Amino acid sequence: MKLHQLINMDTLQAWDGKFAIIASHYIRVTDGVRTQDYLGDFKFGTDAIISDTLTSTIAYQNGDLYYEVTDLNIDAPTMAGYIENFDIDSALNEVL
Repeated sequence: MKLHQLINMDTLQAWDGKFAIIASHYIRVTDGVRTQDYLGDFKFGTDAIISDTLTSTIAYQNGDLYYEVTDLNIDAPTMAGYIENFDIDSALNEVL
């Protein structure tokens, strides 16, 4: 994990955003202030990621780089479930 700003992990929260980009190797979610990029290999079903791997994630806040996590090997549908359910604790357990 590479931090570009100070992060208080005790106050880190899940947030709701809109999908700005959805592609087989790249997903971007934003709420206008925060942006999260997910990189990896993704296969999609009707309404969900159905297989493959999340390899990195990059966060921005107010347009500035916030943090980067690379060299991941996380089951993409599992992580998508955590994100969809605002389960930040489980998501962090996968990443850290």
